[in-house]
Amino acid sequence: MSAPFSHVYVHLPFCEVICHYCDFYTARAKDARHEEFFSALEKEAKQNLSLLAPKITALYFGGGTPSVSPPHLLHSFLDLFRPYFSSETEITLEANPSNISAENLRLWKAAGINRLSLGIQSLHDERLKRLGRVHSAFDAQRALELC
Repeated sequence: MSAPFSHVYVHLPFCEVICHYCDFYTARAKDARHEEFFSALEKEAKQNLSLLAPKITALYFGGGTPSVSPPHLLHSFLDLFRPYFSSETEITLEANPSNISAENLRLWKAAGINRLSLGIQSLHDERLKRLGRVHSAFDAQRALELC
């Protein structure tokens, strides 16, 4: 039997826009049935909690763009793992600048998210447009300031 897992990756496939360069499984957020997805995700997580180490070192929400997920669903999902968290557990959410707001930051922090991986591919508007990004360099800088 393998050692218990102390690192958890959760793939949240939803995106505002599907980037042409992305090779990951994604789905448009506006078409998503978030409640159903998180219900299924919680069911799967509950079936696998016995595989976890007594303390989780890192829980990482990747994607897609996990920051488009409703904050209350992220909070509820994280509740499943709270018995496995310590004060040093790193809980990361991948986010795009277009999803950064004071309210989202407050809700994510209240949920226990203590680290963001911010998707800023460039601070040049022309490059961002070529990449199909939905934010501008100004939006990215503003997101950084809010964070």
